[in-house]
Amino acid sequence: MRYLIIDGLVQETDVKIITIDGTFIRYLSYIDGDVVGQQAFWDGKDHRGRYVGSGVCLCMAYTKDGDTTVGKIAVIRKYDKAPGFILFSIFWVNGTKYLSYFL
Repeated sequence: MRYLIIDGLVQETDVKIITIDGTFIRYLSYIDGDVVGQQAFWDGKDHRGRYVGSGVCLCMAYTKDGDTTVGKIAVIRKYDKAPGFILFSIFWVNGTKYLSYFL
């Protein structure tokens, strides 16, 4: 399985992924092992285990101290050979721009 890696997070950060209209997609937590160190790992699935469709998602990172940051994830569903995704995300953390992706 391939994951979108969201890098540059602060230790013990939780991440919530939602659609542009605010529909909940997935919650990633350091307690559940979805966030390890400064990286969060998302498999492109919603909270019910289904792959999300193409579109733009918002990814909100929350620290235990109350700091937050928001990034965008573009999900492009591939239909050619095998089910899969191309995921891109752009984050700004403390003024630094991070780009994560997988094919």
